Amino acid sequence: MQVLKDLNKLNSREGTTILGAAVIDDVIVIILLAVMMSFLGSGNDISIGMLVSKKLLFFIVTLFVGWLIVPRFMKLFARISVTEPVITMALVVCFGFAYFAEQMGMAAIIGSFAAGIAISQTSFKHTVESKIEPIAYSIFVPVFFVSIGLNVSFAGVGNQIGFMVALTLAAVLTKLLGGALGARITGMNARSSLAIGSGMISRGEVALIIAATGLQASLLPEKYFTSVVIKIILTTLIAPPLLKYFFSRTAAQGGAHDSSK
Repeated sequence: MQVLKDLNKLNSREGTTILGAAVIDDVIVIILLAVMMSFLGSGNDISIGMLVSKKLLFFIVTLFVGWLIVPRFMKLFARISVTEPVITMALVVCFGFAYFAEQMGMAAIIGSFAAGIAISQTSFKHTVESKIEPIAYSIFVPVFFVSIGLNVSFAGVGNQIGFMVALTLAAVLTKLLGGALGARITGMNARSSLAIGSGMISRGEVALIIAATGLQASLLPEKYFTSVVIKIILTTLIAPPLLKYFFSRTAAQGGAHDSSK
């Protein structure tokens, strides 16, 4: 998002497409994570019916609570004469949904994501966002990155260079070409399509959260965790130059087209 802001492309057709596709991508990844944690991360002999029932119960309860109860409680708490009642309620909802997700056999990130969606449907969305952001970036985000660093080990990484290169190339090419193909199908020109594809390469913090959750749930072997983190860092570094290149080519192509008129 920051690169799109710097290029003044955040509100362009390509920028809004990248942001929309990124949100959908994150939702799909979180759903797949929930499924994998259910069927691969559980060491207990639990029936498929029980696993599916717990997931359905989670989505039904969060949908009901998020749609009907959270907005009413937010309005109710807003009238209470205490310090930051809305923010307090938002944090309660966030941690409550995260705890409920854990109890249903899913990652806390899924519950927190559902809480964010619920709060975004209220009139307090921007208030919560402006107040929570300083807390997140001053406390929770640094702690999260410290936890990632503590799990990184460079022992034996030299033996995985080929794996890291293959993983990075696969991540770059599949996102670049897949995103470009989708944009091309919708009628965008080649340059804009490649710009959108390059914008889909890096998943940044979300990818790190998924990797850490996979490690904790024993879905990601510990010996590959460092390689995955390095891949995430590399794709994060690769994406901005590609975005700038394709956007500059798009602008140049547009300028040439205008001058020809």
